[in-house]
Amino acid sequence: MPGHGRSDGLHLLCDEWHKFVDVAVQMVENVCVPQKEAWEKELGRELKTFGLGESMGGGTLFSLCIKRPDLYDGAIFSAPMFMVSKETRPAPPVEFVLKNIVAPLAPNWQVTPSKDISDQCFTDPAMVEAAKANPFGERGAKPRLRTAVAMGIAGCDWMADNLHNFTTRFILLHGDADTVTDPKQSQLFYDSAKTASSDKEFHLLPGARHVDGFHGGPTQTQLMQSVIDRIKTFIAATGTGTSGLRS
Repeated sequence: MPGHGRSDGLHLLCDEWHKFVDVAVQMVENVCVPQKEAWEKELGRELKTFGLGESMGGGTLFSLCIKRPDLYDGAIFSAPMFMVSKETRPAPPVEFVLKNIVAPLAPNWQVTPSKDISDQCFTDPAMVEAAKANPFGERGAKPRLRTAVAMGIAGCDWMADNLHNFTTRFILLHGDADTVTDPKQSQLFYDSAKTASSDKEFHLLPGARHVDGFHGGPTQTQLMQSVIDRIKTFIAATGTGTSGLRS
């Protein structure tokens, strides 16, 4: 994805949320779908396709499913970032100035207030240190102004407006000790989506922090196994044969 990891683009820059999501659509269509078709030809049977999105990847997966509901047979969300709560957003006047004046004038400026959240993501201290040492992580860099507007304001507002339009079958797992993305927002999404159909699942993970469910480390093996077991049950309910695509 542009601006992330080894990908092209200015580090930590997301110019516009929908352009960012469109890159993910292209990746799925040009890489994942042909690979799935090759596997189907080799195996002689149809495969199911599931998207997996964690944190910001959850927001990307949500947007993918809204834009292209035909891409996945199911979605798997882990502590997704759908919305920013009112408590953590700037005051409306500040947000207006940031969005309409400051960001357009200095979009690449890395001055957005932020802090290292590694210790909020993991319960296991070893995983906290591993995250801080990740050469492709933020490493203390502040988000660029344009990124803050695109992801934290415009993107989240669009997702909030489209909660009721989500039709893809999904399972959502969220730690109840998560202070990075709010479990209450996941509950709100689930409550909104389940009114359209009953093929939705929401599971709170007791005591789990932001990414403990998939990256908990040695001290969280029981939790991670319970997450895997839930996902296996979810996938099995759609029929045999899967090809997993991650966001």
